[in-house]
Amino acid sequence: MNFDGAKKFLPSRRWLISYLALLFIVIAAGWFATGYLGNKAKQEILEYNNNIVSSHFDHLTSEFEKIERNVKTLSGSPWIAPALVSRKEQDIANANSILDRYNASIESSVSYLMDSHGITIASSNRNASDSFVGKSYQFRPYFIQAIKGTLGRYFALGATSFKRGYYASYPVKDSKGQIIGVAVIKEDVDSEEAHLVKYPNCFVVDPNGIIFLSSNKEMNFKSLWPVSREIQLALLKSKQFGTKEFEAVLTREVADGTEITFDGKNHLASRKVINSEGWSIVLMTTMERVLFYKAVGVIITIFMLTIILVPLIINFQISILSEKVRESEIRFRMLFQNITSGFALHEIILNDEGHPCDYRFLEVNPAFEQLTGLKAQELIGRTVLNVLPNTEHSWIENYGGVAMTGNPLRFDNYSHELGRFYECLAYSPHRGQFAVIFTDITERKKTEEALRESEERFRSFVENASDIVFRADDSGHFIFINPAGLRITGYKEEELIGTHYPALISPKMGEETFKFFGRQFVKMIPNTYFEYLIIAKDGHEIWLGQNTQLLVEDGRVVGFQAVARDITERKRMEAEIIALSITDQLTGLHNRRGFLSLAGQQLKLSERNKNGMLLFFADLDGLKWINDTLGHEEGDKALIEAANMLKETFRTSDIIARLGGDEYAVLAISIKETIPEVFTARLQERIDICNNQENRKYSMSISMGCTYYDPENSCSIDDLIALTIS
Repeated sequence: MNFDGAKKFLPSRRWLISYLALLFIVIAAGWFATGYLGNKAKQEILEYNNNIVSSHFDHLTSEFEKIERNVKTLSGSPWIAPALVSRKEQDIANANSILDRYNASIESSVSYLMDSHGITIASSNRNASDSFVGKSYQFRPYFIQAIKGTLGRYFALGATSFKRGYYASYPVKDSKGQIIGVAVIKEDVDSEEAHLVKYPNCFVVDPNGIIFLSSNKEMNFKSLWPVSREIQLALLKSKQFGTKEFEAVLTREVADGTEITFDGKNHLASRKVINSEGWSIVLMTTMERVLFYKAVGVIITIFMLTIILVPLIINFQISILSEKVRESEIRFRMLFQNITSGFALHEIILNDEGHPCDYRFLEVNPAFEQLTGLKAQELIGRTVLNVLPNTEHSWIENYGGVAMTGNPLRFDNYSHELGRFYECLAYSPHRGQFAVIFTDITERKKTEEALRESEERFRSFVENASDIVFRADDSGHFIFINPAGLRITGYKEEELIGTHYPALISPKMGEETFKFFGRQFVKMIPNTYFEYLIIAKDGHEIWLGQNTQLLVEDGRVVGFQAVARDITERKRMEAEIIALSITDQLTGLHNRRGFLSLAGQQLKLSERNKNGMLLFFADLDGLKWINDTLGHEEGDKALIEAANMLKETFRTSDIIARLGGDEYAVLAISIKETIPEVFTARLQERIDICNNQENRKYSMSISMGCTYYDPENSCSIDDLIALTIS
């Protein structure tokens, strides 16, 4: 093809480079503008956060400083120290009067006075049911801080009232300057929470992230970020925030300016410390403003690009339109000459009434000549009825309809003379004309027939198979299941087609099964075999052994097909064999093999969960005497009786086994403390009840040794048994 003529229509290189440079400048400017707007939005959020946090900070510190000033003044009152020194009734009454006045004047929750041992001797709530008088708060950090001579500050749940409060304490000194007690003022902080509810996701947290105050009460006493197990245990032991473990809300600690995901949205956090102990106020605000500002930048950039590109595209399209027409003509001519399908172009001839009555050959290609055996010079300019007088008039009308309406017509035709099939397509390139393309489809017809026969054989095989055969789409919904599948599951075809395949899987194996097939889909493993449980329509469980094949088109999974066999009976027999191999036939307990296997698993779980265990090693005393004197049948009864006593003594979750002869072993799992005496006492009680029965031929006696398993000092089950026996 010659493109020289097109060059004069194409834009000049300098003009095109200028346009591209302008586009680059606009894109770069839009990039920087979008980044600038995003940063500006972040700054506005941080400024908003800081204003809110500062407002809360000023309010809280003002309230707490007021309490701290008052507790200092209270500790120096001349009516306070005498109550600690003399402990006389009148001096304590004076101290109570001062505490009442202070409590009323500053509207605090409670004011109280403790001696040097942390015992409350006077309190403004002395007449209440939850009075502090006589109670010891020596363990509270605010007492420890004040008794050492410093101002004490403490946020916590009240040990008696179970109300959240801020505690301020100060030492009380005698005339010689010696510390003789501690004055405390507690301020309930529930009212302070009202200042937070205006702002979603606003929290007051301790240095470890424990939420003490929140705009959402459901968040209180959770941890804003993960807390180590060691700190959790220490906080629970102190009862500062109650006895419930602290559920983490976020995945990591937040600092001032941290971006973090919370409740499915991106947030920007601000954090400000409010006291020397590290307590802080945290406010998290969604970053929707950032997305909005960036969207504005992108929209402006797209608008500018549109202004530049539209004239360029219009100019370019107009410039090359004529060249495209010429190229199209060239390509058509090359296609016309080299296409393997026959091609003929016709002109419709109308009668006086305007109806098609014949059509004239305008052009034919070499392939048409080869297919028909007619030469172009014999056809061009002549009508069909002149060349082929036996042509049916219905064909003339059909082709006329194509030429007059422009509606294409496709049909298959069989040539008896040539013994071959042809596909014909008629369309109208111009009004009053139509073209016909002939394609030899004989081989395709043969292939389609062979495929049809193959599908019929496959369907017959599937319909009569004894195994389940089914197919599902890419979302796991049934699109086909054979009669065997309906018979085995008990469902009707209309009940399963369209049903989500996982709905049949037993909940017992749901997670394991979904994980297995999910891995096959994700990794695109062509074929797999898996055994799993399903629930039949009547509710009974069926084990299936299933071969699953992925159906892949263009590199994408479009579904899967599977062949599954009912293996329920095989699974039942396997379970019985396994049970027999690990069970002592006489007592029904685990045998040595079963015990060692299960105990080994529990040791691994204990190391992971940090739960201790107790291993008991027991002997039935006098078994030889019973066998020799009363007979082996009585000896077997004694072994069974001892086994039943162990079952009644220990929990169903514990592992009880007869190791052989008169030897038993028990592994008591999830033991928090070493308390073997609880179990041994319970066992002895059952032995005594047994021995007190009338007409017994002998007295039962069981000797028992015990070893505590500490998960921090791991060892094998054999080592643990050796320690117990020794």
